[in-house]
Amino acid sequence: MTAILHLYLDEVRKLLSEANATMSETNIVVTGGRVRAGYEIGELLFENTDPDIFRGILHIIGERPGTMHHSYSVYITVLKGRAWNEKKVDHHVTKLVCNIADTALSPGQAAEETITIIREMVGKKVNSSRRYGGV
Repeated sequence: MTAILHLYLDEVRKLLSEANATMSETNIVVTGGRVRAGYEIGELLFENTDPDIFRGILHIIGERPGTMHHSYSVYITVLKGRAWNEKKVDHHVTKLVCNIADTALSPGQAAEETITIIREMVGKKVNSSRRYGGV
């Protein structure tokens, strides 16, 4: 993994910990897959979880080759166990933070945006949230 990706993951883990949430230390690597591969992995991981507890995955996908930025995007999917159990996970429930690179959106800013989005997805009011009228 690149240094930028490590910075992002370290910051996300720190921010989740500060919010009393946890993130697995295990990374599942899929080569040659698409976004839906992450949904299927989430369905396998969370198929027997409490139907009323939120569970989520972060799909981290490198941008197509050819850009000078060497950037990546994070697809954020957070749902209650019921949706994972019923296999109702697809693009319509996923949010995105894109163009994360040392020449674009910094890993720290991307981690903060990821946490904001997760909080919105679980129904938490967030300062500066787009959902609650912020900028």
